[in-house]
Amino acid sequence: MTVTRDSENRTTGLSWSLPGGANLYSNTVTRSQTGRVLTSTVNGALEWSYGYDTAGRLISATGSGHTYGYD
Repeated sequence: MTVTRDSENRTTGLSWSLPGGANLYSNTVTRSQTGRVLTSTVNGALEWSYGYDTAGRLISATGSGHTYGYD
């Protein structure tokens, strides 16, 4: 398993490879200046984006043609 981090030491990626180097799974994220996850990409294709309210609470997640949120 490989873990990548940004300059603030926050996790920005995880990947697992088979012996010999073939990629098994990867997940990368982009973060806001405050560290909130804005997007998450799985295996380079499936992307999710996340929305937050002014207090920094997660209020929505959008991906795979669906949007989930709080009322």
